[in-house]
Amino acid sequence: KRQLEADGQSLQSGKLLGLDIPAGGSVEVSIPYESPELVPGTEYWLGLSFTQAGDLLWGPAGHELAWAQFLLPFRISRQPLQPDTMPPLAVEKAGTAVVVRGQHFYLTFDRGTGHVSDWRHLGRTVVSHGPTLNLWRAPNDNYATRMAARWQVAGLDRLREQLGAISVERNYPQAVRVRVDTAAPRVGVKSRYGYSIFGSGDVLLEHTVELVEELPPLPRVGVKLVLPGQYQHFAWYGRGPQESYSDRKQGARVAVYRDTVRGQLVPYITPQEYGNRTDVRWAALTNEDGAGLLAVGQPVLNLSAHHYTAHDLARAGHAHELVPREEITLNLDQAQSGLGSESCGPGVMPQYRLEDRRYSYRLRLRPLSGTGESAVELSKQVLPIFEDTE
Repeated sequence: KRQLEADGQSLQSGKLLGLDIPAGGSVEVSIPYESPELVPGTEYWLGLSFTQAGDLLWGPAGHELAWAQFLLPFRISRQPLQPDTMPPLAVEKAGTAVVVRGQHFYLTFDRGTGHVSDWRHLGRTVVSHGPTLNLWRAPNDNYATRMAARWQVAGLDRLREQLGAISVERNYPQAVRVRVDTAAPRVGVKSRYGYSIFGSGDVLLEHTVELVEELPPLPRVGVKLVLPGQYQHFAWYGRGPQESYSDRKQGARVAVYRDTVRGQLVPYITPQEYGNRTDVRWAALTNEDGAGLLAVGQPVLNLSAHHYTAHDLARAGHAHELVPREEITLNLDQAQSGLGSESCGPGVMPQYRLEDRRYSYRLRLRPLSGTGESAVELSKQVLPIFEDTE
């Protein structure tokens, strides 16, 4: 079955192809398709589904035997949003805080830690705390022995950032850049956050992580944020619907999925890391009114949303010991280590280990007002990139 898709939505479907393939043989098939009218910022996928032609003892007609997806090589240039079309920003230093104010929002940076301590939009809290550096995840069964012990010896589960410097620079009346340098000397990691804040309410985060000491292969590289528990509705464009990791994602289709944060829980008998989504282009966490937060990969992210912290998962010996928190922990990662199969076989294959000394990536964060905004359309916008002057 041929199906042409754009951003997870079906555009057109073709006819069933009846193939008579001898045992042990192969056949080459040409599958024609018409190029759609291309829209800037849109991805187009060719989806193939192989289904059972007739009823058998083990499955009815129409049962899917296999599927495949191919990202079609359509490329359309996009023009960045222009700051001069946005409302202006104001910057003020008040006591131990730096506050960046826009038309309907403000972000407060704690001058003692460098982290965002409050982010509000239209009077609602968007982010309660974060982003903060995150290099650790709750060990899973495949990591419950050798590698998890090395992570803990290295102190990844006790990482504490110390502020080195914080600076504010105005690029335009409608754009402000806040740069934050931190270090975790007990672990041997330095981190730089570059926040480009725009009058539209968008925040473009550029994050660089450097390992200044020898560390074991990392479980993840990214940031975590704390969001209000009301942002329960979870939608994402990436692999799903089940969890996936770098070495376990070929069985997860790329599409637009919808669930709840509570629905993400995988009730492993022994609590452990769960719910990661790979190749995420965008994700939205919203309340009943559609207000919340949009995260957009540049180009893709690993992402998970929990009512538990990694420490909650690691401390619980059994599922019944888990007590959900009211708030939501949102993990946004440039990369996550593979899972491997060390509980009964080999560990993570080399290509799925995180062994680089330096990581750098971008992601975009945007408040959602709940007034009919489309996460799909907003995700296609491009923000200008400002370089540090130093």
